[in-house]
Amino acid sequence: MNLFMKGLLVLRVIAGIAKKTQLKSPKGMNTRPTTDRVKEAVFNILAPVVVESTFLDLFSGTGGMAIEALSRGASQAVLVEKNPKMAAIIRENLNLTKLFPRAEVMVKDIYAAIKALAEHQRKFDIIYIDPPYYEDHYQRVLMEISEYQILNVDGMVVVESSKKMPPADKIATMTVMRRQVYGDTIINFYQSIQQ
Repeated sequence: MNLFMKGLLVLRVIAGIAKKTQLKSPKGMNTRPTTDRVKEAVFNILAPVVVESTFLDLFSGTGGMAIEALSRGASQAVLVEKNPKMAAIIRENLNLTKLFPRAEVMVKDIYAAIKALAEHQRKFDIIYIDPPYYEDHYQRVLMEISEYQILNVDGMVVVESSKKMPPADKIATMTVMRRQVYGDTIINFYQSIQQ
């Protein structure tokens, strides 16, 4: 469970080599970081595949999801965040956890980042997407992941969404294999049906 101190949410790494490290977050919390409960549930489901995986964190915010993946044994993570102030916080968090050597921070628009990753023939085992809930990014992001083929065969795309606005069951070559509801949040697990 997340802790509240002086009105600010205290984020932390739940498990792995950086366990219990407190992560920095912006004052005012204009971001909506993934709660510890949801993060733990996601990584319990991903546990069989996270070790030695390549992890892409889109709309990275504070970097908490990618940092959790690295702490639990992911071999490499790319964190994409277009806000330079948030990207600076991600770098601080990677330094705090001593996980920076296995991470790359891209300060770019999500769609430009997907294209750039494809141009460099980068592919990922797990792609985590946590866009602003009430901006309709789900369909476009999943379509571009599919079009640019940045997901490895048998890879998984995990989409965090509002219970009020879940993404479609099937988008481009992606289809939902599992959905988990946690309060107002739904975690959607997609895999490519194009084998």
